[in-house]
Amino acid sequence: MKIMLLPACLVLASVHSLAAQTVSLDELKAQIEQKVSSEDEFRTLLNDPDPARSIAAMELMMASGDPGLERMAREFGVFSSDTVVRRLAIEAWLKSDPVLNITYDGSGTESGYFKSFLQKNKGSVDGDRRGFTSFPVNGYDEANDCYLYAGGNACAMRITDVGPSVFLSDSWTPLKLGEDGYMRGQANIYRVDEPIPIEIPVTD
Repeated sequence: MKIMLLPACLVLASVHSLAAQTVSLDELKAQIEQKVSSEDEFRTLLNDPDPARSIAAMELMMASGDPGLERMAREFGVFSSDTVVRRLAIEAWLKSDPVLNITYDGSGTESGYFKSFLQKNKGSVDGDRRGFTSFPVNGYDEANDCYLYAGGNACAMRITDVGPSVFLSDSWTPLKLGEDGYMRGQANIYRVDEPIPIEIPVTD
């Protein structure tokens, strides 16, 4: 067996390269401090006592294109006690073209149409009769004042003075945003006699 020896210059170059990539403890601490300090500054903007400045900060952060800032601003809005701020947070979330991950509680119905609805919409159902679907949202229809399901012109969600609602099985389902960041409602599924409880996370 022939053993190949690397030239000394290549070995030294590799060692220097690894040394250059190694971050010292002080450098790591400095980076952590900088990140935490930056996050604290953004949180200070969100918690500005002037409501107008606070809302402006939230809207700009959610439109920043930075996933971390968007998440921080969305969580601030969703968990706010101010109904106006909560509505703006949901609107900003819908404008970001999210995916509606909907969970259905079918434990209260024996209808076979519940499973048929899920299969038709490329969803699934588990042994506890919990159903799951995922619908991408993309675009806004000004004429119908609603956000659209991706790949078509069908309304997916809308927000009115009453609150948000989602369009499922040819009918609107009113939703209420809970303190845990989930929108919940009772959906009327085609040929299913019982209303089906649903929930949609906004903070994912």
